[in-house]
Amino acid sequence: MKVTFIRHSCFLVEIGERALLFDYYDGSLPEISRDSELLVFSSHAHWDHFSDKIFEPGIAGDRTRYFLSDDISREAVPEDMLPRVTFVSPHRTIWLSQGNEDEIRIDTLKSNDLGTAFVIRQGEEAIYHAGDLNNWWWDGDALDMRLADRYHRELQRIRGMHFKAAFVPLDPRLKGYDLGIRDFLEYCTADHIFPMHFAENFGVIDKFLSGQGVSGFAGCVERIGRFGQSFEL
Repeated sequence: MKVTFIRHSCFLVEIGERALLFDYYDGSLPEISRDSELLVFSSHAHWDHFSDKIFEPGIAGDRTRYFLSDDISREAVPEDMLPRVTFVSPHRTIWLSQGNEDEIRIDTLKSNDLGTAFVIRQGEEAIYHAGDLNNWWWDGDALDMRLADRYHRELQRIRGMHFKAAFVPLDPRLKGYDLGIRDFLEYCTADHIFPMHFAENFGVIDKFLSGQGVSGFAGCVERIGRFGQSFEL
């Protein structure tokens, strides 16, 4: 598996002859083989998670399929692309190539902000992309506590799962900027955690890893230092 950080919450994951592109809205993409099946995921309609650029040549190849959160307007999709698009709601399961060696299962969670998170399983490996499902702990007021409760209820749905790669927000604007990852690891385990949703503030990753109580899981958190950085897993 190869993971490339594009920007913000956008990652390209390459697994054999299949590639998965998450929350693309801008940035340089590595060349994707035209022989690869490309699955494009957009977790919700916010400008920093979705753009109609995903329908342009270079992404929209013959073997490209789209899985868009159903809060994204159908009017944003070119008419000729609609047959390739599956609009997904929270708490839904989709099977691709069911019964074949390359079978893939897509499950959605309900974001406590907007749209969905994605859980994708292929064979024995699983991937989690949170979208904007997170512990949005701005200052600890009543709304923050309700959002935290909704976050934990969604994590309960995947309690005990192990992920090859998990993409989880680490947003430096938040007072509790690290709670999303900490909470995630109370419910799940992962070989590799990729922080995201930090815009261009790469330093927040070092800040997190130098904080208290991270020694037990610091080894699984990847240090992203630049746009376009790739990781061989």
